[in-house]
Amino acid sequence: MPDGPVIDAVHSRPVKERLRAEFARAGCFLADLICYFDSDKTNFLPEFFCNNTELVGCPLESALVADWFFSALHPEDETALRKVISQVLDGFSSCAEIRLKKTDGEYLLYRVIGRAVFDADADSKVSGGIIAFSHWKRNAADAVVLHSETLLDSLLVSYVVISCDGAIELCTDKAAELLGVAPAAMIGHQFCDYFVNVSVDLLKCSAPGLHEAELQIKNATEKCRWVQVCLAEIASARALSGGKLVILRDISARKATELKLANSEEKFRTLAENLPGVVCVMAAGKILYTNSHADSILGYDASEMLRESFDFSSIFNHADPGGFLVGLETELLEHGRVEREVSVRKKDQAVMRCLVTLQYITYDSAKAVLCIINDVTRLFKAIDSLDETKKRYWSLFEASSDAIFIETIDGRIFDCNSACERSYGYTRAELLSKSAKDLVPGDLSGLLKDLESELKVKSGSDRSVCLEALGVKKDGTIFPTEVAINPVKLEGRECFLVTVRDISMRREAEIARQRYEKQLLQIQKLDNLGMMANGLANDFNNLLTGIMGYADLMMRDLQANSGGREKARR
Repeated sequence: MPDGPVIDAVHSRPVKERLRAEFARAGCFLADLICYFDSDKTNFLPEFFCNNTELVGCPLESALVADWFFSALHPEDETALRKVISQVLDGFSSCAEIRLKKTDGEYLLYRVIGRAVFDADADSKVSGGIIAFSHWKRNAADAVVLHSETLLDSLLVSYVVISCDGAIELCTDKAAELLGVAPAAMIGHQFCDYFVNVSVDLLKCSAPGLHEAELQIKNATEKCRWVQVCLAEIASARALSGGKLVILRDISARKATELKLANSEEKFRTLAENLPGVVCVMAAGKILYTNSHADSILGYDASEMLRESFDFSSIFNHADPGGFLVGLETELLEHGRVEREVSVRKKDQAVMRCLVTLQYITYDSAKAVLCIINDVTRLFKAIDSLDETKKRYWSLFEASSDAIFIETIDGRIFDCNSACERSYGYTRAELLSKSAKDLVPGDLSGLLKDLESELKVKSGSDRSVCLEALGVKKDGTIFPTEVAINPVKLEGRECFLVTVRDISMRREAEIARQRYEKQLLQIQKLDNLGMMANGLANDFNNLLTGIMGYADLMMRDLQANSGGREKARR
């Protein structure tokens, strides 16, 4: 119940407790303007309290509100208001519509609800009344509210009145509509029957003031129907002790949003916990959330990083870590996202290489920075090792005396080594703009088809072809080559590794060898002929020796002047 000068005046009245109770029961704390008065009809002295001076347009000083009210009341509505007051003092609830004039001359329409306050010592004696004025809008075609309507049916509020044992005594149409039950069917039933898991302590609470809770409605048609309930201890119309006024407000939309948010947060936390790196959410230099990997990667427990005293910039292995972090935040403001490879110092002072990503997000309905720290030490070691492998490969590639080409399937030269420049006379840039057919004389279509067929037949490590072909240099010189072709996959595409060896010197040596072999063969023939001649000469000499010996013997036997001797000599 609100406090103020008017309420202080009410406190001095003998019926102040009953005024409080009836004020709470009527739901007048939701009204824009409230009027209190006692049962003295001859000396009607109302006191006002305004909950919404900006809307109503009344003076801020409570002592001036009464004079303002009667001057602002539309002349045609005085009769309706007097009727409400009269009915209230007669012990009935009443309602009507009136108009009040604002300072700008505009009339606002108000629903008026009046309720009698009964003396606690008598069953029917009226000690005073309360009138609540609530600004509202209605269509001109709608009927004016009649005083015969009951108080509870006239209220634009969803609430019920329950007894001490929790049974529903009264219920507004809007409350019944919210609970999905007919108003008449709710009377006498337990309040707890319409909700899921209602705390008994909530209904038994007798402390002064309002008590709030959020309850889920048992509704078969709608699975997620929630209301916010406000409970106030009240007295019944004719007694100081009674039940409770329970105001119901539909919060299903808010609950659905909260559920989605909770699911989203759960998904975020699940994702954050399953990411391999450290995930932090920061705002105003403070870490709001961090996942469990902070311990295994950085060596800091999550509770340490969530402390106010934890300096996030201290993890950066930098001469000026604070300035470095400010630089990252400046870059983040400019681009909305920052990704940087940095050196990070762990709690045990060990240094590792990390990839740090910063990005703005919305966290708990506020702007925050999402920081992801991934340990890439092994990755960079692998990259360094790969770089060394590439360097070794390139050194071997360049040191080869054979021309090595990497060609695409269609024959375009993709890469080559320096030996290609020496062999063909082209520069590297010129070679990369050419295809295989530019480096051989004649039409290669037949040869390429043969190679393609041969490569299709082969499989695995046997998919290679060796052949001899002619190459043509930039100056048109044709030279013999030995070519080895091996299919390879580079950067995800099929290529050919072509090794070309200049065999000009080998061919020249082979020709020289063939020439020498011919000469040697000729020499061998002549040598054989000489040997044959020597053999024949020896055989002939042997024959002649015998003949000459016999002739000499004959000459010795013949006389000197003998004709036979002359013949033997010859």
